[in-house]
Amino acid sequence: MSADAAIEVIVGAPADFDLDGYLNAKDLAFFTACLTSANIDAAPGCEPADLDDDGDADLDDFGILQRCLRGMELQVDLACGN
Repeated sequence: MSADAAIEVIVGAPADFDLDGYLNAKDLAFFTACLTSANIDAAPGCEPADLDDDGDADLDDFGILQRCLRGMELQVDLACGN
């Protein structure tokens, strides 16, 4: 790696599944497509929707998503899931 090389690190907020800085309809559509019931494993590719890291994408995860909603034109708070 040369001295001029740069590394881009993308840090996303919970529920900003497409990492664009906004929690919007695209993120909500991804989550709802992945929504399961408690204790039913998230489908392959839906692991990001498991916001509480318990293996499923259920209403507990939706609660975290709700805390991150700020309006479609406002950037998502990186600490919204806490």
